[in-house]
Amino acid sequence: PSRLPGRDGGLLVSHDGRPFTPLDVLGLSSVGLSTKSREGKRTVGFMGVGFKAVYKRFGRVEIDDGTYAFRYERPSQERTRRDQSQRRCTGGSASSANSVSAGYGWVMQPLWIDCPKENESLDDGDISKKVRVRFRLERPIGGSSAVDKDLAVLPQTAPPLLGRAALERRQTGDGSYDKRRGEDEDEEVSWTLDWNGKVHTIFRVDQAGFGVPGDPAKSFSLAKDRSEVVTVNITDRSGRSTLARWLFVSHRFMPSREAAESYLRHTKRSHTGEEEICGFV
Repeated sequence: PSRLPGRDGGLLVSHDGRPFTPLDVLGLSSVGLSTKSREGKRTVGFMGVGFKAVYKRFGRVEIDDGTYAFRYERPSQERTRRDQSQRRCTGGSASSANSVSAGYGWVMQPLWIDCPKENESLDDGDISKKVRVRFRLERPIGGSSAVDKDLAVLPQTAPPLLGRAALERRQTGDGSYDKRRGEDEDEEVSWTLDWNGKVHTIFRVDQAGFGVPGDPAKSFSLAKDRSEVVTVNITDRSGRSTLARWLFVSHRFMPSREAAESYLRHTKRSHTGEEEICGFV
């Protein structure tokens, strides 16, 4: 993330991954719908974990991916009081236009805005680093100091989880990785996160698949029972480095009848035995 110009302490978060699909836009404006996981499972409760948690800190969120451009904006207190007064005077319920002023309704009603003419590049002339998706997080609740406090600490589990997910998307069926422009064919593929001057470089190593005939390293993409090590090399501004290793284990299992019924109630999906359970040590 980078700071937005101005005094309110807003943030600009951008990435060069895939743009939004219509389902992504719907997911951002819905409760209980998410497109983060491959299985489409429902995630932790509303505003608990994920994108909607930004509303606990920011009163205005603007999103642009080159095709879709919209914002969510917390109504001002003056507008909220005006809408409530109108409802009392009319004696009726809130209209759809005014209901966003009450509670958290505004986080489910995107306001469309004009798309920028073109996306800027993070690196002039390097299309591989083209910015595709931007999130402008504005009007921080608690001011700039509250944002500073949020950003001061990076959860220890974030780099390996994010890096593993990003590298997994680039992995092909035979276990190799799609090379991007500027990457050496013989160079090991990594993912990098720069957080407050500390550069985290993530690699996936020692991948092994079980229960599939053949070389465990080659059967990794086919197996349901798998293990891999994710390494995180952290380099600070002075050049000092530390290395952390994380073990990820995916295991196929058949739960009890009670657990399967609980899974069905929570996710609205039947358990098939193909769900991936990924832990880390």
